[in-house]
Amino acid sequence: MSRYAHALYSHDLLSREKATKNHYLGHVMAPGLAFVGIISTAMWLLINHTGNYYKQYHEPAIVYAILAIGCIIIALQWHRKMYLQYKALNA
Repeated sequence: MSRYAHALYSHDLLSREKATKNHYLGHVMAPGLAFVGIISTAMWLLINHTGNYYKQYHEPAIVYAILAIGCIIIALQWHRKMYLQYKALNA
């Protein structure tokens, strides 16, 4: 372990709460951002390569709802996975 990492953990500069938040964001935020990237790329491809998509179907509220619902589903799947692991340890 490097000197910096040892000092960081031995003096508890990285609190347990902050480490928990980093762990959560690392497992939920990365797939959420990937999902948002795929949806926004598909949206721009449809806008640029079809003439009727933007006028007929593109509604910002619908796009934001798709993004929010997808990210919520990703978070719920991760929570379910963690709960099942917790339940298996305590069984």
